[in-house]
Amino acid sequence: MILDALDHEATGWTPDVGHIINGGMDPLAKMIEYAELINLVHYKDWGGDPEFALMGEGKVDLVRITQWLQDRDYDGWTICEDEAPQAVDDPDGVTLHDGKWVHDVLLPSIKR
Repeated sequence: MILDALDHEATGWTPDVGHIINGGMDPLAKMIEYAELINLVHYKDWGGDPEFALMGEGKVDLVRITQWLQDRDYDGWTICEDEAPQAVDDPDGVTLHDGKWVHDVLLPSIKR
């Protein structure tokens, strides 16, 4: 894998969990495998065929990934992007949906 060839002292890795699962891999397994390289995490949900999904409505286990980051005291940035089809016609509504999902579902599910 190309990540094995990186100079770990010169660069890091920003896993995009939506694209990782879209590529047929388990995002958390890849993050665990290359944990020492993570310098930022990119959240995006994926529904398949090949559409992305609204945050929390796809196949990416964002709760499990977030818990793993919490357990390892990750203190870097995590960014959220939504490429669900709805984002084209209603970007403000999708932003509100995602913020509500993070507030109401994701954060309360994390054990601190």
